Amino acid sequence: MGAGIGDGAGDAPCAPCPVLTVNGRAERPDPDGPPFSRVLCGDDLTPGVLTYALSLVRGSGARLEVLHAVEEVLEAGALGGMPFAYGPVLMAQAGERLNAAIPAADRESGFVHEEVVCGRAYQQILRRAAAERADLIIMGVHGGRPFNDMFFGSTTHHVVRGADCPVLIVRRGKE
Repeated sequence: MGAGIGDGAGDAPCAPCPVLTVNGRAERPDPDGPPFSRVLCGDDLTPGVLTYALSLVRGSGARLEVLHAVEEVLEAGALGGMPFAYGPVLMAQAGERLNAAIPAADRESGFVHEEVVCGRAYQQILRRAAAERADLIIMGVHGGRPFNDMFFGSTTHHVVRGADCPVLIVRRGKE
């Protein structure tokens, strides 16, 4: 592992700066227009990512869609995967936290739209990016979770592989 990469001893590599990934399916932006006019921020309500997305988009004329996905919670031992009774409560709480995380001035300016949805985060992000024809997706990544990523895959990994536009990966931080 190179110097300056990773969160600490034994953690998986994580770049100390934002990383832009562009795959072969990404369309070239209009050379006469702004590079990004429709930005999607896949936010998991951890510090840093939303703040970075707002600072990047603020004053650019771009529209910022902030999407938080609440993973479907299933009741332990339920037959047929019955939805857990607290699903609507979790959705409402996530909505309140997301709303509180966006400064009032940004919300009032009209360039930010926020939504909480239910489902697999990477699927919801890719679906919304396609529907909104996003020019850029901004997501966060934690360093140091190799066990989870090895067995389950990370949301960011799935989005980078499936997105039709560039993905800007921001290291999640503390605020």
